Amino acid sequence: MKLYLIRHAQSEANKIGNIYQGHLDTSLSNYGHKQAKKLAEIFSKNNDFDLIYSSDLNRSVQTTNYLQKFHYDKKIILDERLRERNHGEFTGKNRSEKLYEKLKEKDILLRKAQYGENYFEHRDRINDFLEEVIDNNKSCVIVNHGGSLRIMLEILLNKIPSTYYGNLNYEINNCGYYEFQIKPKIKLLSNRQFFENLDTQLEENNGAVKYKK
Repeated sequence: MKLYLIRHAQSEANKIGNIYQGHLDTSLSNYGHKQAKKLAEIFSKNNDFDLIYSSDLNRSVQTTNYLQKFHYDKKIILDERLRERNHGEFTGKNRSEKLYEKLKEKDILLRKAQYGENYFEHRDRINDFLEEVIDNNKSCVIVNHGGSLRIMLEILLNKIPSTYYGNLNYEINNCGYYEFQIKPKIKLLSNRQFFENLDTQLEENNGAVKYKK
């Protein structure tokens, strides 16, 4: 059994940068569409999975739709448990305002905005999803978000976070992905992060995408 954990392509909010995106339902940027298209082309020759899960937020759904063009026979399941952390009243605001730091709660893992969730609430729904998927015993692609993907890595690699963003020294770029063997034993097989300078790569390599493992 394998899991492919994919972060969605660049969204309009990612393009702006430095905002609490969370449950803000943004679409892919023009650059994000290019990323998703190239990711789908890379995955076009990969058929060792049974179905595709995606967050129900638009940036993940749009990324998943590109994958489906080459895997039209694969069932797609949208699951809101895969959503990014809910930033509540901070959603859409600039991170430079350091709103979480202004809260009375000193433990970064317990801090949460009004109507939002803290780290443990976010982790609980991600863990609930992962347990269900592993129990189903089917290899799958999971398209979700940077924060949610980081929590998946913490769970699968048995890491305990020291901050909200964890103690993992792994890149999680838009359209980057992690390949895991789950059974008989959990093992990280590959980590591919290769879309941060896609336009330059395409120009330099005549349209071919090169990536690092």
